Amino acid sequence: MFGGDEGKAWYFYAKGTVAFIKRDKERLQKMIQKWDKNLPKDRNYDALVQLYENWDKKYLEATE
Repeated sequence: MFGGDEGKAWYFYAKGTVAFIKRDKERLQKMIQKWDKNLPKDRNYDALVQLYENWDKKYLEATE
């Protein structure tokens, strides 16, 4: 079953990625902050931080 911390992490990752694509920087930052406060960091967390740090780039460039 999908849930617990894995489910929360996936939710934050998905919502954060959509926020980047929709150009909602505040929402992306909020997803990173919630993750940082509540869950262990993993490569998906790092990917969201990378998106945030490369905000002015297109998605493909920001994820390289």
